This record gives sequence, structure tokens and C-alpha cells, in this order.
Amino acid sequence: APSSASRSNVEEMSLVVIEDVMSSGPGGRIWDAAVVLGSWILEHYGKKGMNDMAVIELGAGIGLVGMVCAKLGAEVSVTDKESLLPLIGANIRHNAEEQVERGLLWAERLEWGQKLTKRMKRR
Repeated sequence: APSSASRSNVEEMSLVVIEDVMSSGPGGRIWDAAVVLGSWILEHYGKKGMNDMAVIELGAGIGLVGMVCAKLGAEVSVTDKESLLPLIGANIRHNAEEQVERGLLWAERLEWGQKLTKRMKRR
């Protein structure tokens, strides 16, 4: 399936993300709202970090906001529908492998109306 790589500069953090609208639909692209929220998070937490915080990114799409939070030290569950998990997984492995290995960042299926998993409720 056709895909493209885009560079997203969220303030001082640079991420290279894979977009795939052809296979993944609207969730497979960077939305302006994700860039704005990621920039806001960096502006407010960039210096002090997000250690000891837990984040669930709902409807993550490509996972941009979750990656920003994890890189700042938060424990992050990036969630979306099943069809987007391969794209999210590719992006978080490419941009945040250290956070994945440390158990700070993972992708999970979460459909609207579904109950949270035990892992999501750990905190």
C-alpha cells in the first residue's frame, strides 16, 4: 500500500512519521490538531518532563502525541482501531524504540465503547 514519510517538528522534537491514508483512511495521516497538542505539551512539559504520568491517547491515528509524551517520560498507551495498529507500531518503533524497550510506550486496540484493558488501568 502506498505510504509516505513526513517530518513533524513539534517545537524542538523532530519525529519522522509514516502516513498511509490509502490503507488506513483518515487515521493514517498527521492531523493539525496532533501537531498543535504535541507543541502545547512540549511547551508546558518540555523542561520538567512527564515522569510519573500515565497517558492514554484515544484515536491516536499515527501516534504522534503519544510519542511526544513518552519521549518526555510518561507511560503511554497509544490506542486506535485494529486496522491502524500496524501503522502506529511502525511509527513508535521508528521514533521511540528506547521508550518501547523501557515499557513506557505501547500500542493497543481500543474501539469506542470498549472497556479499558488492565494494562491501561494500571495507574
